[in-house]
Amino acid sequence: MNNGLRCFINTDTYLDKGINHYSLSKKQFAEWLESYKERLVCINVVLEHFYGPGDNKTKFVTWLTDQLLEEVETIPLTAGQQRRDFIYIDDVVAGFLAIFRFAQDIDVGFHRFDVGSGTPISIRHFAELAKVMTGNSKTVLHFGAIPYRPSEVMDATIDIRALTALGWNPTVGLTEGLSKTIAARRTGK
Repeated sequence: MNNGLRCFINTDTYLDKGINHYSLSKKQFAEWLESYKERLVCINVVLEHFYGPGDNKTKFVTWLTDQLLEEVETIPLTAGQQRRDFIYIDDVVAGFLAIFRFAQDIDVGFHRFDVGSGTPISIRHFAELAKVMTGNSKTVLHFGAIPYRPSEVMDATIDIRALTALGWNPTVGLTEGLSKTIAARRTGK
């Protein structure tokens, strides 16, 4: 290959390409990458809704956790029926490490790995769980206050079998991961 490149690993999103320019660019790049499968090891890693300490304050889990810890009066949300597969960051890192090991021993081709817990839940359930786990009894979760986005992904069901075939399995459950995230947010991390 040119410049000695043998393998390219792309990080993709589960979002539909119609959601925004970010998701569109991710899907277009994955299609472009697949066109090189005859010359490179091409790996497309589709990340589900990952979260954990130190995450960006604008991301849903961090934003919601902060709002609950601040005990704001009301949190406007969608109806919350969309299902997401929340995956803790340590499990995402372990997934990438398994993929890196896999990439060392294969020949050219295109390979897709979905990284998630394999257990999607509704946004409503997640928000209600986060409220209980923060100990917040004051904030009203106003479900239905925000409309769904055009092209909203209502069921983000993924298939983690390709990754589990490499010996990877998620080890941090939602309650444990959310507990760690809440504890970090309490200390400002």
